[in-house]
Amino acid sequence: SRIWAHLESHKILMVMCYIPCICWMVADTLLYIMQSGTQESLPKTCTELYAHYCSMKAEVGEPRGREPVKMEQLHGTN
Repeated sequence: SRIWAHLESHKILMVMCYIPCICWMVADTLLYIMQSGTQESLPKTCTELYAHYCSMKAEVGEPRGREPVKMEQLHGTN
């Protein structure tokens, strides 16, 4: 409910949630910030949200036991 209240008070973030994949990114980022236990304020702009999202993904990294995909694997080079 705190996420919903934040979205309602910041219309640009609410509008972003009309696109399902962006909505997932917004909700995932806001939830991560709230669960992290820090007292930092929630993002209010697209730029702040994207910066938090990138920071979150860089911090989380690859799941254990899974190797990152290399470009050569994607393109099937000889």
